[in-house]
Amino acid sequence: MAKNKKWIVLIIVLVISYYSFDMIMPIIRQEDHVGKIILSGFKVIFTNQDMVKYHEDDSGAYYLTRTENSHKLIKDYMEEKDWIFKEQAGSGFIFIKENSDNTLVVSTRQFTRFFRIWYMPTNDD
Repeated sequence: MAKNKKWIVLIIVLVISYYSFDMIMPIIRQEDHVGKIILSGFKVIFTNQDMVKYHEDDSGAYYLTRTENSHKLIKDYMEEKDWIFKEQAGSGFIFIKENSDNTLVVSTRQFTRFFRIWYMPTNDD
């Protein structure tokens, strides 16, 4: 009888694991560099870093922030780099360089209910 209980428990655990994994996979597949995003999420949660760069290439850099206060955080970050917030157009935040005609659009998207991903294109200025 004890052997049957072990098999029943094993089957239940496998079924629950399968359905849990099936629900999580769309979240994992929605982004590239998922491992880097997960590590960055831990950095945001367990350190005092509000924004973590998790990937950079020739076109720009990707950052992870908490969802709460993320808009203010990005505006403050860009202001430190001498960019002035002009307006928000959908998920894009438009910044202009002081004393210049340069424009930069920083885009954002919700990753989970707790995190936002920000993309900042490279600017040669």
